[in-house]
Amino acid sequence: MGEPSFELFAAAQARDTRKVSSLVGAHPELVNAKDPTGLSVLMTAIYHDAKDVVALLLRMGSSVDVFAAAALGDVPRLQAQLGAAPELVRASSADGWTPLHLAARFGKVPAVEALLRHDASVAAQSTNALANQPLHAAVAGGSAEVVRTLLAHGADANARQHGGVAPVHGAAASGRVDILHALIAAGADVKARTDAGQTAFGMAFDNNREEAVDLLRQLRANL
Repeated sequence: MGEPSFELFAAAQARDTRKVSSLVGAHPELVNAKDPTGLSVLMTAIYHDAKDVVALLLRMGSSVDVFAAAALGDVPRLQAQLGAAPELVRASSADGWTPLHLAARFGKVPAVEALLRHDASVAAQSTNALANQPLHAAVAGGSAEVVRTLLAHGADANARQHGGVAPVHGAAASGRVDILHALIAAGADVKARTDAGQTAFGMAFDNNREEAVDLLRQLRANL
């Protein structure tokens, strides 16, 4: 990755729109630059919640693939791409995510629903080190609505990712009682332990999530 490209990714991560504009203005081809792993500068900006940089890159002509469309919740573009190439619904990004993982992680309910209509699998496993399912991504993103949508379409409330982490663990650690309720209603095991022996109750307690601690105590998840 050359110096201008390296600077562009650094600027995107830093949410420096002025620098991004200057670099892409001087080197237009950089608008679709990718890092050595294959991650685009647009996805880098999305991951770093650099909304102004994302908007700038789109105005400057950045290509939006199926993964970026999912992460952005761009349903028309998503449907157009899946209509032209249905197999993309099962594709994995350079960093190991399916489109459904990305839509779930960023809380894009309409995009999640569109992907499910195109037969996206709620049991798809990421091809990266986390080896997780879209439900884990939804919990990490904090969207109770996406969590409920995935569960309604058959997502396993007790699915495990790397380290034996279940969705209930992530919800407890972040104190998301609404998500805990949704998972529990779908049959989540509140006493499940990770490979390291951690419980949802312990994670909620360690992170000072009082509401989650109270709920899990009521369910005797601390015993």
